Amino acid sequence: MSHLSTARAWLLAACGCLPLAALADVTVSGVKYDAAADVRGTRLQLNGAGIRYYGPFKVYAAGLYLGRKAGTPEEAFATPGGKRISVTMLREIDAAELGKLFTRGVESNMEKGSFARLIPGLMR
Repeated sequence: MSHLSTARAWLLAACGCLPLAALADVTVSGVKYDAAADVRGTRLQLNGAGIRYYGPFKVYAAGLYLGRKAGTPEEAFATPGGKRISVTMLREIDAAELGKLFTRGVESNMEKGSFARLIPGLMR
């Protein structure tokens, strides 16, 4: 999968677990996300943070940083400049299971045609 496809897939997955609006530092399940982050000299703001669940189990916490606020994945993709996704695992999980969960998260946040084009890269 290309670097851009990988970044896009992570962004899609993270957008699916970002229900909290960020006006200040946010703590999600013990993971602190600062209100802003500097990425290569650019100040990004926390767009949101949340938890990805698998059934009743917390799998990971994620925070999405953008140059300006976005309300949808499409707006996040269209936001110019750098982007950062900070992911912290909340439980031990083997790589195969994480891959399945990640793929499902991406699939549930994309149109089927777009997801179909990513399948070869996601399966690696």
